[in-house]
Amino acid sequence: MKKICLLSILILIGFSLPKTHGASKNVLLEEFSTVPCGFCPEGGIIAEQMINKYPNVFTFTHHAGFGTDSMTINESKTIAGKYTTFAPAAVIDRGHYPIPVYTDSNYIGISRQKWDSVLAVRLNDPALADITITKTFNDVSRLLDIKINASFLSAVEAKDYRFNLAIIEDTVKGIGKGYDQKNYFNNDPNYPTLYHKGDSIVGYPHRHVVRAMPAGIWGASGIIPNLPDSGKTYTYQLTGFKIPDNWKTKDISLIAFVSVYDANPKKHKILNSEDIKLVVKTDVNEAETSINPNNFEILPNPATDLCYINYNFENETFADFALFSINGEKIRDIKAGSFNKSGNVYFHVTGLNAGVYFIKIKTNNGTFCRKVLKM
Repeated sequence: MKKICLLSILILIGFSLPKTHGASKNVLLEEFSTVPCGFCPEGGIIAEQMINKYPNVFTFTHHAGFGTDSMTINESKTIAGKYTTFAPAAVIDRGHYPIPVYTDSNYIGISRQKWDSVLAVRLNDPALADITITKTFNDVSRLLDIKINASFLSAVEAKDYRFNLAIIEDTVKGIGKGYDQKNYFNNDPNYPTLYHKGDSIVGYPHRHVVRAMPAGIWGASGIIPNLPDSGKTYTYQLTGFKIPDNWKTKDISLIAFVSVYDANPKKHKILNSEDIKLVVKTDVNEAETSINPNNFEILPNPATDLCYINYNFENETFADFALFSINGEKIRDIKAGSFNKSGNVYFHVTGLNAGVYFIKIKTNNGTFCRKVLKM
């Protein structure tokens, strides 16, 4: 799941603001992987490469598709049964992309050799909906309340639109038959993280594991009408979800998305998605990546209305700039795309409550945050 960088708390002020800029197109890569699958570790490596290459790609893993293991949940088994006959496989925004290699014409699962090319195309599609997530979590009772808002950005066809929610844990380790990962790359030096690690790998770190889908297998129906109004906000709420004691809260993320449901799985499609961390640490150094923090400056800072990020990259770089609250919740996207080596990115803080915020800058080289104080 995408790692969000953090900063030391100076002031903690709560607020709730809608995004005022156009929504980013985020793309969801749902991977299918299982412990008995010896090729599946390569699928995990490729999934990591994809979320590092494309800042607007999210991923999570269903432990189903080629057998089951100790991390399999019933929802994942049902979804895998509709989408794929093999692993590692993935569905990308649950779209139907009839391409060669291992894709079965009766399913929409895509082989790992094609994930990159499909993601590159899908990221160019417009965002049809804007998704935001807010949550409260009590770390003593471990009770979680979630609210997901979705607003449609343009007119869409009449379909069965549904809210979906996946709770993800990264990473999950265990010992025994249900956790020890089969590894066909044990003798392949081209895979240093798998080379001579054993076959099977004991204590293998399973990434982005789907732990629960509280909105149901195919999402919550009856909230969004078949012909949703453009610009109107629809809301799904989940209250009192108990995070089990054996789940590591620091590794939990939430991914929300709005999708189409149809009896024909080839007509499923995700309109947009968003993610958020369950717990945001506040004791982590601002600069935890290979990005040079001296190459970014926010001016003016403190700010009252319009300000800008002065940036300097070593080369032309794809980057994603976004504004976050002090507790790690995204307020709005600022700008994403290919940037020249140096320049300015402008944004407004008008309308925000006074307090500390941060700009998250994601590139292929990592993620960096820079504090901005709103007066």
